[in-house]
Amino acid sequence: MLLSTVFTSVADIFPDPARRARYQGLFFGVFSISSVIGPSLGGWITDAFDWRYVFFLNLPLGLLSLVALPFVLPNGERRRAASIDYLGALTSTVAIVALLLALSWAGEGYGWGSARVLAGFAVAALFLALFLPIEARSPEPILPLSMFRDRSFVSASIVMFGVGIGMFGVILYTPLFVQGVLGYTATGSGAVLTPLILTMTAMGIVGGVLMARVNRIKPFLLAGTVLMALGAYLLSTLGVGSSTTTVALFLFVTGLGLGLIMPTTTLAVQTIAGEENMGVATAATQFIRSIGSTVGTAAIGTLVTSGYVNGLREGVPQGTPDRLVGGLEEPNALVSPEALGALERAAGALPGGEGLVGGLLAAAREALAGAVQTGFLFVLATAVLSVAGALLMRNLRLKQGEVAGPGGEADELAAGASAGASAASSASLPREARRPGADGETGEIGTGRRRRKAS
Repeated sequence: MLLSTVFTSVADIFPDPARRARYQGLFFGVFSISSVIGPSLGGWITDAFDWRYVFFLNLPLGLLSLVALPFVLPNGERRRAASIDYLGALTSTVAIVALLLALSWAGEGYGWGSARVLAGFAVAALFLALFLPIEARSPEPILPLSMFRDRSFVSASIVMFGVGIGMFGVILYTPLFVQGVLGYTATGSGAVLTPLILTMTAMGIVGGVLMARVNRIKPFLLAGTVLMALGAYLLSTLGVGSSTTTVALFLFVTGLGLGLIMPTTTLAVQTIAGEENMGVATAATQFIRSIGSTVGTAAIGTLVTSGYVNGLREGVPQGTPDRLVGGLEEPNALVSPEALGALERAAGALPGGEGLVGGLLAAAREALAGAVQTGFLFVLATAVLSVAGALLMRNLRLKQGEVAGPGGEADELAAGASAGASAASSASLPREARRPGADGETGEIGTGRRRRKAS
């Protein structure tokens, strides 16, 4: 709710598309900083205190927002009745949760053909089948199916789905690699994401400024997806011999791509949606990105867990007691001081226990490196899908209703919506609100162009 509301509010406060591009980049820079500072700060809190204290961070941030927002964010004057799509929310939630459970169970060792996993997939398919006709009939659906008739919306949806997988896959599993394979602490593994923070933030801001000047969206979207794919490929080459400098360099490349993509896709959707559909279109893309992040995280987790278990079984030195191997059956055991301490205590009672622990840990780190590589290959596959989605995007301008397509023809759907919304909204305004202002704008409410009355 927060993400959709924030980015829709930016479009409402800054109706001029070129100006909006600059501020969307700035807001996505803030989002990027918080998305990566969170794991670093959480790692430090886990090392210094306890993981439970991580959740207390929400209290001061939430209270600050509750106190500040009523004063700094003005309320709009327009009100209208809303029809909430409860059935759509219910069916989509059940479908997604069932899918996540099925993927999680498969990652925990249940076979893909087991009754539990198949039941999860069956429930997900059933409620998805119920969700689609509900959305088609709902007066205000949470995911308007009519938007998928526009190829630019389809393009943005594909890209955002891939970004959800790629961004959170990198943020979650790069620290696991650095901590579990390279042997760094939770604080150090979180700090290695700093290049990702800096480049995502910088490119979000710089990309917004450049888009405002170039007045085009597709070139930046395509460049971002290509860089994300390149970064995912580089991350998939990491191994036990890699250094944190190499990891940082690969994250730098990945951050360049992610920083360009996220504000660009939101701008593209808002450009084709118009003012009346601005909120639902923005929310739909955020919803699709959230689906990508949750499903992608579960899928990558399944690949990493199963790959680690298989690799450990194949690489464990001969003669290692099963009870020692059992202490490292989970990838997170390599980053848990408690689990490693218990392993050393169990090996201390055995002859040559120190050597057994050393060989077992080496095999476990090798297995985890290979498993994380597989996870990054999955990210690479989705990044390539995002490149294909970016190629599908029309050559949109940062002006509502104008689309530079093959031969320069205008998009009839967007142009018709723009003209209709402009005429209807302009007719409802008082005469003085339609007169040109000092800055030369007419003050009419067109599709995505609305002059706010000065207070």
